[in-house]
Amino acid sequence: MKIIILAGGFGGRFDETRETAKPLIQINGIPIIDRILHQTRQIKEVEDTYVVTNNKFAQQFIRWREGTSGSDQITILNDKIDSWAQRVGSVAAVEFALNEAHIRNDILIIGGDNLFDFDLRKLALFFPSRGIAVPVYNVRDPTAAMKYSVVELGNENRIIGLEEKPQKPKTTMITPCIYGFASEKILLFRLYLDEGGDRDSLGRFMEWLLKRETVYGFPVTGKWVDVGDKESYKLAVGLFSGNLD
Repeated sequence: MKIIILAGGFGGRFDETRETAKPLIQINGIPIIDRILHQTRQIKEVEDTYVVTNNKFAQQFIRWREGTSGSDQITILNDKIDSWAQRVGSVAAVEFALNEAHIRNDILIIGGDNLFDFDLRKLALFFPSRGIAVPVYNVRDPTAAMKYSVVELGNENRIIGLEEKPQKPKTTMITPCIYGFASEKILLFRLYLDEGGDRDSLGRFMEWLLKRETVYGFPVTGKWVDVGDKESYKLAVGLFSGNLD
């Protein structure tokens, strides 16, 4: 199994990200990406981790990698993009990683601005035999749900409905930016892009997938924050301690 961490953003939404890649900003002394790696390193099936970034922040990630334990299993992939206007988008970034690193394995995709404490090991055991599975998290607030991909679960936790950033969410169950794809399903990224799909939105990609594939939800509980702005950054500082639990 391979981990792909999406870290191709250019920052700037709040002060801490103007000159530092968002996954490298510290939450109570610990970079977000280190917290992600702490979770993925509990998965014994993981062989390698690929961090997809851009020209602006590639050197920051290279320096970070040099000081990180297990650095021989971490590869920094630079998409060579110089600005937000030129960005390839999240879906295209996954396809870039698959091609650049010649990945043909099961993959677990994680957005580099996700902070969470739920255990990924059960998800990692679950999705390879199901094909495609995503964590499902209850934000318990319809207003909060409007910012994410909202899902409806059916029998056996199959996702029977998914809507990206709905104005009137049908549920408060959402998918964080974490996606598990078995090896035989990764060609779907290329097919989607060849059909002219939205290169940036993984949520739109999941909407497209539901029309063709069975996608499973994997309910999770615990703490989770999508660090996208100053408010969510402050929330993360309040929720996550200075330790890796």
